[in-house]
Amino acid sequence: AAERSRPDAAAGPGGVRVAAADPARGDLRAQIRAQRVEPALDLGDADAAAAVARYYDIAAHHSGDEASQAFYSIAVVQALKIGRAAEALDTLDAYLRRFPGGKEYRAALWLRVRLLCLDRLDDRCRAAAYTYLHAAPDAPAAHVAELLTQTR
Repeated sequence: AAERSRPDAAAGPGGVRVAAADPARGDLRAQIRAQRVEPALDLGDADAAAAVARYYDIAAHHSGDEASQAFYSIAVVQALKIGRAAEALDTLDAYLRRFPGGKEYRAALWLRVRLLCLDRLDDRCRAAAYTYLHAAPDAPAAHVAELLTQTR
């Protein structure tokens, strides 16, 4: 049910009070943050930029699971260490095109949901959550994705 404003005498003459949030939904952003993000491949680099360069090298010169993990790792570091969400989203889109059904595919879909929905609960967020929910209905974050598809 969508939250609606309604006249409320306690808000004053002609005042409006916003209806309370649905307690079943709680704070969606807190629920998103509480879900685990699969970590990047540990290369032992303390410097995030150096790690990204090494991940690109691995992704360019290897195939299969090794390349998939390195490419996903680029997005994780861009998003969580460097703080470049837009670049991470571009990397995730490239990952999803290059490795459909890859080892980190579901993790990439969740990271995409996290980035989009922490920024804005809009149509892009809901679409990403829907895609994730259908690719990973049994995943720990599926219940959060389902709530996100129901936001307005």
